[in-house]
Amino acid sequence: MILRKKMRYSIFALAMATISLSCSVERPYKELHVAAATSLTRVFQELAAAFEVETGISVIASFASTGQLAQQIRNGAPFDIFAAADARHIDDLIDSGHLTIESRTEYALGALVLVQPRQPAPALHSLSDLTQASVKRIAIANPEHAPYGIAAQQTLASLGYLEELQPKIIYGETVRQAAVMVGTGNAEAGLIARSVLDESLAPVMDIGADLHQPILHVAAMLTEADDNASAKAFLAFLVSPQSRDIFQAYGLMTP
Repeated sequence: MILRKKMRYSIFALAMATISLSCSVERPYKELHVAAATSLTRVFQELAAAFEVETGISVIASFASTGQLAQQIRNGAPFDIFAAADARHIDDLIDSGHLTIESRTEYALGALVLVQPRQPAPALHSLSDLTQASVKRIAIANPEHAPYGIAAQQTLASLGYLEELQPKIIYGETVRQAAVMVGTGNAEAGLIARSVLDESLAPVMDIGADLHQPILHVAAMLTEADDNASAKAFLAFLVSPQSRDIFQAYGLMTP
């Protein structure tokens, strides 16, 4: 553990040293454009503030579902870094030449949680309660472009509930939108990312990681940003002890 921490500190220190040097190959930019999955909105707002304090580099973050951001990058969106909520979209963009394989960084593991509205009083206790007649709508993120939506479907399928509950499922375009559906009472339950929990939601239970494929969060640098020392420093910052503490504060594990 101590050796791992030292290695992380060393990586971050090396990246900071890179920024401090002015050379013809890599240039430090004072403004960094990061595309991040919606489930990471509050996390990356805090990370961006901490990174700016450390380096003086301003991070401008754009949030959408992982699939939507991947499509924007394919269409030429001018980001420097893509922080996805899965590995598949990153690896596909590496294969297509939009992201650099050298910059591929695994930075967090997501957690799925069953929630219900804070008001009225909680009535759910387990996933089996979703089959009750009183639960008419279950909100999840759209699995076509949101990794947490895929994990929610896999969870219900693992327990044999998916076919029975399919008529109750409603989709948010992002996992945050699914959370809002529950928090506003438009759904009696939801399967969402722990990182988007707020005061409008009552957590019922954490979903076991054995019920779905790992929600591995991966980031990488766009090919056009290959000379950007600031982007490389931010990727190093994502796996620093300081960032690890921020991730864990929002219910994310670090690989």
